[in-house]
Order: sequence, then C-alpha cells, then structure tokens
Amino acid sequence: MLSIVRHAGLCVVLIELGCRSELISQGGDAEVQPNLPSGLVILASNQQGPTSITVDSANVYWTNYGGGTVLSCSVSGCGEQPTVIASGQGSPGAIAVDATHVYWGNDGTGGSVVACTLACSVPTTLATDMMGAHATALDSKNIYWIDGFTEVNACAISGCSGSYTTLAAITGSATGIAVTNGTVYWTTCVQGLDCNTSGFVMACPTTGCGPQPLTIASMQSSPQAIASDGVNVYWTTGTGAVMKCAVGGCGESPTTLVTGLYAQTFTTIAVDANAVYWTNSTEGMVRKCATAGCGDNPSVLAANQGDLGAVAVDATSVYWTNYADGRVMKLTPK
Repeated sequence: MLSIVRHAGLCVVLIELGCRSELISQGGDAEVQPNLPSGLVILASNQQGPTSITVDSANVYWTNYGGGTVLSCSVSGCGEQPTVIASGQGSPGAIAVDATHVYWGNDGTGGSVVACTLACSVPTTLATDMMGAHATALDSKNIYWIDGFTEVNACAISGCSGSYTTLAAITGSATGIAVTNGTVYWTTCVQGLDCNTSGFVMACPTTGCGPQPLTIASMQSSPQAIASDGVNVYWTTGTGAVMKCAVGGCGESPTTLVTGLYAQTFTTIAVDANAVYWTNSTEGMVRKCATAGCGDNPSVLAANQGDLGAVAVDATSVYWTNYADGRVMKLTPK
C-alpha cells in the first residue's frame, strides 16, 4: 500500500509492507493520512491525553487531561502548533465555549469549574470544592455540570461567587449532561438497581425542579453520553446502542437508531440539524446516523482511531480527540 503524506513543506511517501513501514522524503506541502478517509486532518499531535472537545466558528478547543492544559487551534489548522489557553489545571475534562469565553471542569482534588476569555490571560474559578466536574453543558445564562456523578449543578456564566445551585441530587451516578430550550437533561443509574437494565434519562428545568426531576426514559441499558437538538434527546448505551426520545419523554419505549455494535468503554455524542455522531473507543470508530434513522446501518466516518475521546461538529466538519494517540482530528465533509 502506498500513501503520500505532506507536512511542513516535506512530502513523505509511506510504503506499508505488512507490518513494516518505510518513509521516503520528497517535496510538497499538504497532508493525507494512510488508511483514512480523504479530508481527514490532524490538527494537533503529541497531546497529553486530549479528552473533551468543542468548536465555535473560528477555533477548536480541547482539554489535555494528563497534561493539565486547555488548548485551541483554528478550524482551518494551526500547523500542529495549538495555542495554550490555560496550564496547571487539575485534570481538566469537560469543556464548553460561547461567543466570549471558554469553560472547563477540573476533575482533580478539590474539583472546580473554570472560565476564561477566548484570549485567556488569567482563568476565573466559578465554582470549587467539589468531587469533580465530570460533564458540562452551556446555555446563554449558565454553565451546568455533574459533580462527582452525584449532583447536577449550575452557575451563572458571569459568576456565582462559589454559591452554585444544585438542580438535582442523584441517588446513584450520572454520566452525561445536555441543555436546550431551558431544560437540562442527564443520564443516570440509580443506586441499588442494575444499571444494565435500569438506567434513566432525566430532565429538570434550568430554573429548578426541587426533589422531583422529570423522567424522560426509563429501563435503559447503562445510558452514557447525551445530546439534544431541542426536539429530541439522543444518548448512547453501555451495549453500544444509540437511542432517541422526544424531549417530552417516551417512557420505556425510546426509538433505537442503532442497535448495540460494540460494548462501550468510553463514548461521546454530538448532534446537528440532520445527524447524530458518536465515538466508541472499543471499536475505534467515529460513526454517524441520520436523526430520522439510518436503518440500523450507521456510516463509518473514520476507523482505526484507537482510544477515542470526545466528538464535536460544526456546519461542515466533525472533530474528535484520540486520547491514547494524543491527536486532535478533523474530517471534512462530515
């Protein structure tokens, strides 16, 4: 197999002979990766555990869980030289962005939720003294997160002086979180019940719901990552399925977009106006299915991706992190 890789003015011809590879240098200035789709670009490599990822009209943002850093790169590329937004963070994980700020959660000791302007100089701690912000969601008013898997919390994006609001206390463990149209959604398993058969998708108005959050879907198999387009909620399961439910709820009968392909060890999900996208580190693939359904036959956008992290989409492209390989990827078109 012959592949041509061009990078930084150097064209490299990669000749694969079984498990053996040889590199031959020539001239050139573009980049194509072997055994991967046309249009796939490495935005950054040699990252220290790139985990969560998000995108706006100009840049891609991600967290390096192992390196304690938050970084950005232009959506058009940055020569694999990303900008460090913040360093010295305590195991930064989940990340979100709006027009003026980037927000992330630190999972380290004394976990925190942090904000900084897009041209960050000094990060601002919005909330601290928690078990860790394991997932975040953002709207025009608040940042929402799951604290130590046991609380759904909120803080105004302008700051809350450390006095954040607990929207829901969870008896068990929550995994994913999303927010649209004034409602927060999350996936959870209830303590004492078998999560393989008794997982839930829950909801609460952003104004609060007291001790009684709404049940959107019940009797789910280890629900994990979650996303919403304002009409439906979508989530992945521990058996590798992708599910769909109207935001008003569907009881024990959500729509199955994709049946279990591989048991999930780590997964994230994103949605746009037409499709839902997800990663599965067990199979090392990035997949896509139309929100209206794909006949249980999702498209494979990229394979052989190893230990995948998170996924994000914009109008033209899909982006993801490769945790173990230390890479941040972009595929156009999506």
